[in-house]
Amino acid sequence: MTLARRFRLVLFIVMTCLAGGSAAADLTPLRPSEQNGVQYMSGGIGLEEATAIAAAAPKYSTLLGFAAAGSGEHLSDVHVVIHQVKGRTVLDVVSNGPFLLVNLSPGRYWVVATYLGVKQIKSIRVPIKARIESRFYWVVAKIQA
Repeated sequence: MTLARRFRLVLFIVMTCLAGGSAAADLTPLRPSEQNGVQYMSGGIGLEEATAIAAAAPKYSTLLGFAAAGSGEHLSDVHVVIHQVKGRTVLDVVSNGPFLLVNLSPGRYWVVATYLGVKQIKSIRVPIKARIESRFYWVVAKIQA
């Protein structure tokens, strides 16, 4: 990853978290998890988590981001299922924050992301020596008090 891309990624993560982060979330350290032999990490709420995600990102082949369309407000509790093109499910998780880092092997995948019952499906190709980034945006209605 070029220095310019890394800087943009860190800036995007930090600005997203400053826009809607919470101090309480800063107390929770992020840790990698594993499912079906696939390592992943999710989070990014608050400055500490955003910094941890930015630091860990170069170690992962795939970065998925979740936000509200228009405002860019970050979203969490997004259900993500990643399938190989041949159909095998490699990951089925709920993201704990607006970012999900996944260490996928090179190849083609279907990513199914669901937020508040609204499903989006994207095809991604993970290259051999680079990282893929894919963003998902949902229209989120604001509740008037």
